[in-house]
Amino acid sequence: MSTRAFEALLRSCRPTVDELKATYFEVLTAIAFKYFAEQQVDLAVIETGLGGRLDSTNIITPELSIITSIGLEHQDYLGKNLAEIAGEKAGIIKRHRPCISGVRQPQAAAVLAAACNKQRARLIETHKFMRISSTRYTQAGSEFHVKSERLGFDYAKVRTNLLGSHQVKNAALAIAAARLLHNAGFNLNERAVREGLAQTHWPARMQLVHGDPELLLDAAHNADGMRVLTQTLARLFPGRRVKIVLSLMNDKAVAPVLRPWQKLPAEFFFTAAATARARAASDLMQQARAMSLRGRAYDAAGQAFAAARESCRKNDLLCVAGSHYLIGELMQQGLLPYSY
Repeated sequence: MSTRAFEALLRSCRPTVDELKATYFEVLTAIAFKYFAEQQVDLAVIETGLGGRLDSTNIITPELSIITSIGLEHQDYLGKNLAEIAGEKAGIIKRHRPCISGVRQPQAAAVLAAACNKQRARLIETHKFMRISSTRYTQAGSEFHVKSERLGFDYAKVRTNLLGSHQVKNAALAIAAARLLHNAGFNLNERAVREGLAQTHWPARMQLVHGDPELLLDAAHNADGMRVLTQTLARLFPGRRVKIVLSLMNDKAVAPVLRPWQKLPAEFFFTAAATARARAASDLMQQARAMSLRGRAYDAAGQAFAAARESCRKNDLLCVAGSHYLIGELMQQGLLPYSY
């Protein structure tokens, strides 16, 4: 969407926005829906902002619903445990519309199954319906074989540019969704699916930037995200020292986010992104030192990044993580590539 088109849509929505005192995300949702309608798109992929049941995107009746995973996040809003959070996410499951789920935790999966039963929605649990094999992970992406007799596909040597084992699972889930949509009359054949996955580029999500030093940008900001990030670093960059520039928001529990890093040779450069929601860098440093992690605190994101880059020696990897706010700020300052 061009800047001019965005501004025109924003102006057209302004009276309603002011009347309802709509939030930032509600405004973006309204603009997106209006733009999709004007463009007469065949399919729109709509991602919830927070949870699902009360999310502003949840006014649509989708062709199908997808729930990739469930973790302990936004607990002040979604619930204290996995079952309660699953109940909020299950709000996007609609009557007689299939739901594809990658959720494996029994307590959460049971809630989704009950919701599907209530809505008479077909539940497709990918770990039961599909088999992933011949997986190969590299710094350039991943390759895998995925097969589902129930859904009627068998794709060998599927390739995605996205790094990490979790992205292989997500890609397989997307293949299942595409197959269901294809069977429902949308033209999403095997060639289209393969090309879509091979050409997918997702800035700030395990984004590797070659240079001196090499950069890895990942907006992982919770315990599950950091676990996946550190596992990917250990698999794809074994033995390499990691310098990490990190900022977290105030609503994130610090210890669970830092704990996965205890297994890697990492040095932290803590900072606070330019938002009122950011946690103080000094607080992050104190909690890290209590966990025997090395780190220093910096007032400004650019200062932390410069110090981390200056400290890198040959073969070190410079990682920026913890927040989209942080990565976006460094992009705006020209310190990171703006890949959008």
